[in-house]
Amino acid sequence: MSQSSRLQMGNDDFIFCAGGGLLSHPDGVGAGVRAMRQAAKAARDGDSLSEKAADAPELARAIAHFLPGKVDPAALLR
Repeated sequence: MSQSSRLQMGNDDFIFCAGGGLLSHPDGVGAGVRAMRQAAKAARDGDSLSEKAADAPELARAIAHFLPGKVDPAALLR
C-alpha cells in the first residue's frame, strides 16, 4: 500500500482532467463517473489502482479498456 494522498500532499484535493475518460468508458458515462470516484478513493486511502479495482468493477473495466494488452481484466476482479 502506498501513502495516502493526505500524507503525500497534505490534503485530499484532486484535480481531474478526465472528460474523455468519463465519456469514453465502455459501459457509459455513469460507469466512467463511478470509476473516477473509485480511483479517487484509492488515492485518498493509499491503495493501488489494482488493489481498488478488485472490488470496483467500473474501475477494473476502465483499466482494461484504456490499457489494452497491458492488464489482464480477470486479474483485476476477485
